[in-house]
Amino acid sequence: MSTTVLLDPVVTVGGMALAKVKAIEIKTTAADLDDTSADDGGYAVHAAGIRNGTCRIMFNQGWGTNSADALLSSKVGQEVEVVARPKGTATSATNPTFTFDILILEGTLMGGQIGDIMTDDITYPIQGAVVKTTS
Repeated sequence: MSTTVLLDPVVTVGGMALAKVKAIEIKTTAADLDDTSADDGGYAVHAAGIRNGTCRIMFNQGWGTNSADALLSSKVGQEVEVVARPKGTATSATNPTFTFDILILEGTLMGGQIGDIMTDDITYPIQGAVVKTTS
């Protein structure tokens, strides 16, 4: 069993690098549809429905050029392209690049507690397919 540690993810939003990314999660799911009929022997039968994707990003807030405010909060209601890699090194089989569009539905302009670093953790819906590149 091998272990992968996420040390320095690279995330660009609309072609600009998002500074201070703390975590990223790209998830796809399919709706669980009940396909049970009378002749299924009393057991539920499931079918996969339309796929759906989400992208969760945790980052430090800020107001500079590559800040979350400039790249995410200012684009509420818009679709933007996201490109993400687990590490800052070149794309490869062990460091794939994921490209997809997200719909910005919310943005936190400022939030946190006194004495703490201002962070945000937002999940965005993915618009369409996620493309994985390994070379």
